[in-house]
Amino acid sequence: MIYLKYKVLLIFHIYFEDLLDESIHYMKSMPETSDLLITTPRKELKEKIEEKVRGLNFRNIEVRVIENRGRDVSSLLVGAKDAVMNYDYVCFMHDKKTAQLKPYSSGQGFRYKCYENNLATKKYVKNLIGTFKENPRLGMLMPPPPNHGNFFHIIGNEWSSNFKKTEKLIKKLGLNVDFHWNLEPISPLGTMFWFRPRALKKLFDYGWEYSDFPEEPNEHDGTILHAVERVYGFAVQDAGYYCAWCLTERMAKIELTNVYFAIGEINRAVFKKSFTTSLYGTVNLINQSKSSLRQRIKLLLKKVLPRFIWEKLKKFIIK
Repeated sequence: MIYLKYKVLLIFHIYFEDLLDESIHYMKSMPETSDLLITTPRKELKEKIEEKVRGLNFRNIEVRVIENRGRDVSSLLVGAKDAVMNYDYVCFMHDKKTAQLKPYSSGQGFRYKCYENNLATKKYVKNLIGTFKENPRLGMLMPPPPNHGNFFHIIGNEWSSNFKKTEKLIKKLGLNVDFHWNLEPISPLGTMFWFRPRALKKLFDYGWEYSDFPEEPNEHDGTILHAVERVYGFAVQDAGYYCAWCLTERMAKIELTNVYFAIGEINRAVFKKSFTTSLYGTVNLINQSKSSLRQRIKLLLKKVLPRFIWEKLKKFIIK
């Protein structure tokens, strides 16, 4: 069995007590020869977590209390840094609510998509490990970005308001990659993924500290956390590896159905105005549609400004 020959680690960052049982359910998908490292910023949860994971079929289990600064990003780059390079393959996961979006099911669906496409079953996880073995230049496996509900805007807007911060971070890390605002980042939006530690060595070697990250409460976008989220894939590329999406068979069916439906809805709306036979014909029709200067300014500002600034300005722009 391929997975028995390699050292595999699951790092799981836990913050929400009410999601603990769900998180543990997915931990059980790991091979019995792998190790489990859990981080949490909540001291009061440590004992409960240890009690819950006691008896899980891992080779070694450790629960660490880390500083409540930097969320899942500091969990990996600071809290678990000393362990990562001792393994061939690592899966990084964390509980997630995306509470800023309504309804709650939108954020819940995002979490489910990340959990399922990374840790659906033991058989699926063994298949992912085998995929790394069969593809020596594969550096990272990740679920595709969400596109359901209020996440639909992400496709084509992957940078959001994070391009400048990511550009600055790429230069600081010394990454030699093709980088442009018009090229979407191929990175794990949601920050749950499998990786080959050598592919992220430059990122881990940077010497991150908790003080590099903002204190709570955090913004929903436009922070160093969101820049790191987008820089993962560039670090992999700089190291000479590539990233790829991973989906279970069931999630792939859902993804294809959703994408087909979305394209159909867009086409039907466009065809009410005019007809075109190609993708770029449709794009050109949309671009040529009339919109007021005020609306164009509004869309531009919403895209490039941090969320908290946009919330203050929009009442003066939208009449």
